[in-house]
Amino acid sequence: MSIDHKVLPFEAPQGHVPGHEIRSFHPVKQVVFKVFDRTANLPIEHVVHWTRWTQYDKCHWPNGAQVIAVILEDGSRLPAEMMYASHTEKSYEAAPIVCRDGFYIRGLCSHETYLEVVGVRDYLRSGTPLIDPWERDNRAFEARMKAAAPRAETEAE
Repeated sequence: MSIDHKVLPFEAPQGHVPGHEIRSFHPVKQVVFKVFDRTANLPIEHVVHWTRWTQYDKCHWPNGAQVIAVILEDGSRLPAEMMYASHTEKSYEAAPIVCRDGFYIRGLCSHETYLEVVGVRDYLRSGTPLIDPWERDNRAFEARMKAAAPRAETEAE
């Protein structure tokens, strides 16, 4: 069972991050990032709701927050790591921002995918453009409404 969540567009240090979807493959509640606090001179943990992990990661760039765990709905804490897209300098600059850097979170030992940005794997493998989730859903809604309109007119007569 997977759950998809649409993320609204936002601004980050690299530029405008378009709306995208995150898919959760497990009942993940939160993502745990490790960040080094220079003032305290020690690592600290930031816990972010799973629907906001891409925003936290992209807005924290280039300061390097490291995913170290996910917390499930039942409170279980599972060790995790973020996996990164492999690019040349040229392909990195050409890639959409959501296709750069980290794009999925997996179990540290099991390598099970916990969370991923929908469509990035296809983009990296074959250059398939990312789908705008709102445009896709609006198109499907309009198609359903067009299909329902003739039936409504027939029933009204």
